[in-house]
Amino acid sequence: MHKTAVWRGYVEDWGLLFERSGLPRIAGRIWGWLLVCEPAHQSPEQLAEMLKISRGSVSTNARLLEHSGLVEQAAVPGSRRKYIRIREDPYESLMQQKLDATVQWRELAERGLSAARREKVPLPPRLEEMRDFHAFIESEQHTLMRRWRDRTRRRRR
Repeated sequence: MHKTAVWRGYVEDWGLLFERSGLPRIAGRIWGWLLVCEPAHQSPEQLAEMLKISRGSVSTNARLLEHSGLVEQAAVPGSRRKYIRIREDPYESLMQQKLDATVQWRELAERGLSAARREKVPLPPRLEEMRDFHAFIESEQHTLMRRWRDRTRRRRR
């Protein structure tokens, strides 16, 4: 069995996971392949051939992954081609995006509660619960980010 055949099902599982998360399946397949391929950088042509997708789909979904902070473009000495690879420590970027979304949920709940106070109407308990939940998660995410950075620094020494 060819070594790439070993990974086909695994790559497809990443595609399904991304799709269940509301993201394009192809982005998940690209991510899955970049996790296991050798070399770690792949040209759009290599990705299109391996994943049996169009080069346009590679381009669109690689941009999405790049915007999410998961992948980056890479240059290879001696080649004019553009390559794509997983960023070093992309998970911190992903966690930061989740933290930013949590902050936005909390802030929006607080705006609703402030409006209720200003207009002297009863505070909606659903908004209070939303604010409290997201404030708690925000605090925990900050702690997790700090712990992750400390762990990463220790590991790199």
